[in-house]
Amino acid sequence: VNLVGGEVEIEAITGGTDDFTLDISEETTMSGENVCVDVTASNFDNILAMQFSMEYDETALTFDAIEGINLADLTAASFGNPTPGVLTLSWFSNSDLTNGATVPDGTTIFQICFDAIGNEGVYPIEFSDSPTSIEIIDAISTTAIDPVNLVEGEVEIEAVTGGTDDFTLDISE
Repeated sequence: VNLVGGEVEIEAITGGTDDFTLDISEETTMSGENVCVDVTASNFDNILAMQFSMEYDETALTFDAIEGINLADLTAASFGNPTPGVLTLSWFSNSDLTNGATVPDGTTIFQICFDAIGNEGVYPIEFSDSPTSIEIIDAISTTAIDPVNLVEGEVEIEAVTGGTDDFTLDISE
């Protein structure tokens, strides 16, 4: 019998912020599996354009695909993977140049999928300004939004235990 532990995490709500926010989810997988992290938006109101980079540990994760795109004018071609460990995004709201794009708070605007290749551990996925600088442009004022709230995520790779014929009980987050 294999019993796989889980955890419940209760976070304090620091809410009330009106800042533009992108939040990368925290996911758990095993080495050899594919895993997707969600990128969700809050206060994504009248956004004309955005660009940024994201970094991940290329010794633990291999970029696989962008999925679940849920933002007007965002396509797989909006993303780049210039080197292992780095993703870039460059997006422009071509559909509405006057008002930009608005999505409801909590909307997953895209998913980043990886193949987990690393050892057991926790591997962050962080926003970065290199090689593509962080810039979020408001459609109404046509100026950069400041401040922005970019929340890193992570992929936890758990140890593989037991055989495939063993009974497993997995209690997830």
